[in-house]
Amino acid sequence: MRITCKSDPMCAVYSSHTVYSSPRDKLWCSMAVRPIPLSRVLTRSKVVKDLLSQAQQHRTLLTDIQKHLPPPMGNHCHSALMQNRHLLLFVDSSAWASKFRYFSRNLKNQLRKAGIPVSKLSIRVMVNDTPQPSKRPVYRKLSQENAVLIDQIAETIGDKDLSAALKRLGRHGLKPRP
Repeated sequence: MRITCKSDPMCAVYSSHTVYSSPRDKLWCSMAVRPIPLSRVLTRSKVVKDLLSQAQQHRTLLTDIQKHLPPPMGNHCHSALMQNRHLLLFVDSSAWASKFRYFSRNLKNQLRKAGIPVSKLSIRVMVNDTPQPSKRPVYRKLSQENAVLIDQIAETIGDKDLSAALKRLGRHGLKPRP
């Protein structure tokens, strides 16, 4: 029985199609030929071409906008979308979003002068999906000198409850450390 490689769905992306004489040879087909580069497969699709050109337009728009921003602000603007003269900027934090909103009138005027037609400007905070590393709490240790001072103050205070609390606190600094 003769089976062609073209009927094998796994071999649809491979560049050479060979005729095999047994089903067992068909199983080795995907390992026997050289695959087509992914870039060639992606550029043949109209949908992918449209997405790539749209991404390039977004990158170009973002670099044009970053040229008109003061240096610290340009580093915090990560994405820009333009739809029907409505510019949407994505920044990395709410603090920078506030600064962008204060600067929005000046930015709109600068972009209009540069030939980018903007009638409305919106600022959004880009949500970061990666969890931030948790900071371990810093445990402070009472020095022996401060422990002695707290103990001396505790001796002079007339309130017995406060004096006892200060003495307990002072004992933490007098313990030997490993």
